Amino acid sequence: MIRKVWRPGTRKGRSVAIVNDANCYVFKMTDIERLKRFIFAGTVPRQLAAINDILQGLFRVSRGLEVVQMIYKISIHRRNARQDALIYAYAFCCRRSNDEVKLMAYSHLNNICRIPTDLFMFIKYCEDISRPGTGWGRAHRRAVSRWYRQFENNPERLFHLVTKYKRRSGISHVDVIRLAHVKSVDPVIQLILRYIIKGYTEAKELFTDVTTQTMVNITNLMSALDDAKRTDNPENLCNLIRAHRLTWEQCPTRLLKTRSVLMCLLQQMPIEATVRKLGLMTCHTVFDDADGEESLRLVVQKLDSINTDFEDHVEDVRGGPRKVWHPLKLYKARTQYMKDRAHDKEQSARRSTLWKPIQRIGDALERAFYRSFSKMQPTGKRIYFVHSVSDRTIKLGDWKLPVNEISAVMSVTLARTEENCVIAAIGGNKMEILDVDRNEKMDSVLTRLNSLHLPGEADWSLPIKDAMERKLRDIDAFLFYVDCENAYTETHVADDMVKYRQYCNNPSVKLIVCGLNDSPHSLADKDDVHMLNISVFDASVPKLIDNFIRWEMRGVRPDANLAELPGAQIIGGPDDMSDEMQGVISGESQVDLPGEQNTENPDDVEMTDDETTVELSAARSNDVELDRRVKTEPTQKKQ
Repeated sequence: MIRKVWRPGTRKGRSVAIVNDANCYVFKMTDIERLKRFIFAGTVPRQLAAINDILQGLFRVSRGLEVVQMIYKISIHRRNARQDALIYAYAFCCRRSNDEVKLMAYSHLNNICRIPTDLFMFIKYCEDISRPGTGWGRAHRRAVSRWYRQFENNPERLFHLVTKYKRRSGISHVDVIRLAHVKSVDPVIQLILRYIIKGYTEAKELFTDVTTQTMVNITNLMSALDDAKRTDNPENLCNLIRAHRLTWEQCPTRLLKTRSVLMCLLQQMPIEATVRKLGLMTCHTVFDDADGEESLRLVVQKLDSINTDFEDHVEDVRGGPRKVWHPLKLYKARTQYMKDRAHDKEQSARRSTLWKPIQRIGDALERAFYRSFSKMQPTGKRIYFVHSVSDRTIKLGDWKLPVNEISAVMSVTLARTEENCVIAAIGGNKMEILDVDRNEKMDSVLTRLNSLHLPGEADWSLPIKDAMERKLRDIDAFLFYVDCENAYTETHVADDMVKYRQYCNNPSVKLIVCGLNDSPHSLADKDDVHMLNISVFDASVPKLIDNFIRWEMRGVRPDANLAELPGAQIIGGPDDMSDEMQGVISGESQVDLPGEQNTENPDDVEMTDDETTVELSAARSNDVELDRRVKTEPTQKKQ
């Protein structure tokens, strides 16, 4: 049972610590932080009850608008690994009785549900949440109807979507159009809606007057799809694919395992679809012999374009910036493809698609994975990085990711980026220093981690004590990757950080805690401006850590008004970093100002540069007071 206590050594008015199940002092995470963890992890079924409790708690304290805005920002920046948890939280907001929250939530439907898969998932969750009702109220019908009508200026895009994503989550376009009463005055949209409901023959009979080039193009595509549905000849299907650029989902399933069809589809297949189909194409010998060499070169070229500088300036069909691939997504793609399923008896018993991986494809996926961190610049600071050694796994959608693999990802990233860092593994009351070479591969680091035996809940005060015992006075930041509750210790990690700052006479040594589980607790003191709590590992974490460590953040002036706080009022940063960090400080992370404004519902300051996942809290006293306390009482014992 958790009980509230005053953390030893803390003056009245600072953060209240609590005792966890391991009888250790920790800080309780806010509901908004916990919600971010669920959204970034991206899975729903086992976490449904917890997400409901968190969302209901936030709505009880009138933070619904803040939740909707947070979901919107995470979605448009593609920062979540999967859509499930995000769309469930979004559907929860849309089903609230608060008119203001509901209006804002439904206004973002077109941006959050970008493809029919997202729309169908959203509709399913709305129906589940609304039971015993149907969920199809007036606001819901109007919003769904607007989703289809948004393509009146680009009907070809709508036709592509409705024929590519026909049915998901047990819902089809026929069901949605009838339930939402979708209507449009645009004749091309009417043609597409009639095609969805009645089929090609009746749609063609109804619209005999073809007057625009757009309508001509769409009717030609309808005819091509009808021919593709009826053909049993692979060569005829290949001709239709080349002439009309048909996608995988628009082709008949019975011909999708034919080598010639696969090779033809590969020529125009998007990168993401290519990665998903690598195993299937390898199984059906698309890359074998001399004919397959050209296909293999094309795949490697596509993979080498992922997360490149060129892609940052490429726009997708709807005009938005192309997303940067999530590093976990690339790591998952490589590990799943490189597993030799052809010689795995367990896989052979469960799967019909078996393949022997091709090393050139695996190497290209590995290069893309390392490029996901390539934009990081060396901080020039000394970082003490500590991560858990654990046999636990983290559920990310349908993929279980071992904690050791996340640890290996960050170890390799720091070793390749920083020239002056300490990397350690921790478990129970033991810790081992790892000498990770900057040229060492991910697989090598992971093998070393799996060979370590450090059982039990970790004592996260060990790294700070080790730095003092080894007389490492030049540590600029401690970075912890935590997957479990902190083990019992006589002192709290936040108190040990104060001791280390006094030891090295540096009051701005930072502590960054990245939580990998769904624990409601954190080691970071919310009232300490030099401590950072990060919710789950996602694509922005490396850049966030880089910015926070390099920036000599000194706090916020106590008399500053958060609503009027410009970037120039952030004091203490180096001159060459001011422009960059002024771009970083602007909204999703929460900055608690000194005094009475440090509440459960602080005003937001948005981080538009990398849209961080954190809650960043300014100390109630600024750094001038902290410096004075360190200098005048360097050896003072806490009460």
